[in-house]
Amino acid sequence: MSAAPPTVELAALAPPAEMTTALRRWSGFVPVLPASLRPAGMPYLRLCPDAAGEWLRHDNPAVAIPPLGCAFLHDVTLHGSGYPFQDGRYIREPAHTSQAGLAWLEDPAFHDHPLTRQPRRTIRLEEPALLIFGPGFGIYGHWLLDFLPRLAIARMTLGRRLDAFVLPLPDDAPAWVGRMLSEFAGIEATRLRPYRRTEEQVFCPRLCLPSFAHHGDYAPHALMRQFYAAYRPDIPTGGERRLCLSRHGLDGGGFSHPRIFEQRAAMEAIAAARGFEIVAPESLPFAEQVALFRGARIVAGEYGSGMHNTIFSAPGTVVGMVGWWSHIQTHLLAACGQSGLFMSRITEQQGHDGSPYRFSAAVDDLEALFDRVEAAAEAPTPGDPGLAAEAAWG
Repeated sequence: MSAAPPTVELAALAPPAEMTTALRRWSGFVPVLPASLRPAGMPYLRLCPDAAGEWLRHDNPAVAIPPLGCAFLHDVTLHGSGYPFQDGRYIREPAHTSQAGLAWLEDPAFHDHPLTRQPRRTIRLEEPALLIFGPGFGIYGHWLLDFLPRLAIARMTLGRRLDAFVLPLPDDAPAWVGRMLSEFAGIEATRLRPYRRTEEQVFCPRLCLPSFAHHGDYAPHALMRQFYAAYRPDIPTGGERRLCLSRHGLDGGGFSHPRIFEQRAAMEAIAAARGFEIVAPESLPFAEQVALFRGARIVAGEYGSGMHNTIFSAPGTVVGMVGWWSHIQTHLLAACGQSGLFMSRITEQQGHDGSPYRFSAAVDDLEALFDRVEAAAEAPTPGDPGLAAEAAWG
């Protein structure tokens, strides 16, 4: 018997409504920004395992983004890692994290499955609640691209009304989550309502679900870039710094499965010999991370959540990644007007039973990546971004 619960689409529970009606009934979707188009980006290059040594050019087409706003729901119970239920049905949002949550719920052995591990206690929130997190709440990249921008949409929709809302959050969320909420969105700890996700469920008579600031699979609405551009306007944008991102401090895992890049030391040595700064963004305060990326001309290194910090980087920044190809990063490249290269000709070894995932790359391919990002950074930028990429990459 499948452990997956019955589901219901969010749109079926929250049809479009006026604000006064939605708040009176605590039901409906209140749009605040219309549907839009994330414009096409520069072509990007990718070296694949089967590419016979060739860096292949790929287009980065425009993507439609639906209207943004807030859905208002009544009598929602929040389980585990951010699974919202109403009347015993899992509420499916049009977003990657929601689909990931449903996939987890199909595994009866999952550690916070609400059907196979019934919570011992129920916490009832009398205040109106704002749900911004979901599966992936322990990973930096999800907060940067999924969860934090939802606060901007809630503020645009609700205005000062938002000040009356509280935010449920698992009590085992990383410590930096609270700091991130405070620094980027002004949400202090007194407004958080922690719960023990393996033992408690949270009943919300009045719940607000803001839209994600992307099309559901990480093509960002312009609002996302605007939201982060407003953070610390005293930090200048644009510069000539060359950054090589290192994940050497993250091999211990945490909320994400640990992964080890066998040639990390060789990659860092190549970068250092070319004048790159070797940086571990997660070790720095947020303002210093932002300053690094706003001042970068090139960002290169092992792909991971830290690479999503290019949301802070200026248009024209060159981004070079080692590891697998990522549609998340191609969407960011287009939204930010940046050029990108993916060195994804790697050999992978999947981890099992808690052992880390490992991957390897040829040192010659790493050298080629840095050759190309340097060439792209030094190329002139004509009016047509496609021509700029062709001029830089040949």
